[in-house]
Amino acid sequence: MMNGNLMHEEAGHLAKRVAAESGDRAVQVKRAFGIVLGRTPTEAELGRYVGFSGGLEAICRVLLNANEFLYVD
Repeated sequence: MMNGNLMHEEAGHLAKRVAAESGDRAVQVKRAFGIVLGRTPTEAELGRYVGFSGGLEAICRVLLNANEFLYVD
């Protein structure tokens, strides 16, 4: 699933939505977390993703593949 075409397409759509709705990288990360996981990121998560050198689409793909998104506790 992580490397499937559907996941790449959906991460791209999500990244475009987040970029259109948000300003800087920190706000984008918070918005992506809110959409995908329904919560705000912890300080550690925020720092990790803001400092990530990849693009917003890659961050969205990681969130969409997170266990927290895929499985109900």
